[in-house]
Amino acid sequence: MPSANLSAGDATHRPSNRIMTFEQWCEHNSFSRVTGWRILKSGSGPKVTRISTRRIGIREDHHAEWLDNQPVRTAT
Repeated sequence: MPSANLSAGDATHRPSNRIMTFEQWCEHNSFSRVTGWRILKSGSGPKVTRISTRRIGIREDHHAEWLDNQPVRTAT
């Protein structure tokens, strides 16, 4: 079967539409669930996606965009 001729940049620069559950997002950022809820409730977190009536998730591209906009903390 012939392989597709995609350059390496085509696969690596596409935004991912995969969804992390709220729990995965908290774990990925080393937050507790309470801290994660506080961040989202304050409006300073990434955009959320409703998975079902009782579950939310965060798309990986929204998470990456949110991380890019966070201030860098330096040790004092």
